[in-house]
Amino acid sequence: MNDSNNVMAVLQILTIIANFIIAFIAIFGEKIRNIFYKPELDISITALFPDCNLTSFSSGQRAFFFRLAVVNTGSVDANNVQVYLNNVKIKGLDGNYSICNNVLPMNLMWSYQDNEPIKTSIAQVISPGMKKYCDFIYTVENSNCCTLCTEIPLFSYGIPSNYIARGDYIANIIVFASNSKPKSFDIQFEYKGFWSDNAKDIIEIKS
Repeated sequence: MNDSNNVMAVLQILTIIANFIIAFIAIFGEKIRNIFYKPELDISITALFPDCNLTSFSSGQRAFFFRLAVVNTGSVDANNVQVYLNNVKIKGLDGNYSICNNVLPMNLMWSYQDNEPIKTSIAQVISPGMKKYCDFIYTVENSNCCTLCTEIPLFSYGIPSNYIARGDYIANIIVFASNSKPKSFDIQFEYKGFWSDNAKDIIEIKS
């Protein structure tokens, strides 16, 4: 009789433990999973298609768009992904870099939204192994400046305040998602200050 009672007691304890484990997993399982399975966001850019694309405005004026490829190399979806232009620095005659005060920090815009009723700077999801393009900078035919593709184009006396002229630059880009930590990248490039039908002659990507 005692053996039977002992078995019943053990079964009750095991049942309690099993229920506790099930409840623990239900409450904390997703948090535990997120510790080991995360999105991993990286960016790259070249002066070649599809990172760089020659297009035309409705006026017929041509423009080169240079785009960042945002890639999820992690194991789960990256949700609500944003690409933030933190700052832009220009190289001086002394070889040192200083902040461009006419460039305000703000999000960049995702590419290929011409048919969208509302354009957005937030990508809802980038799945593992997938990439999505984000507009970085563009230059218009017969112009001597480039414009950064920030979410709000700002103007002062009719001139865009997020433009850059000829020079060597370093742009600090921060990429983040709602389920990942922010990640910082430096993009070094030289804008030659003139138009060409060859994108590499306009902007040289150095890193």
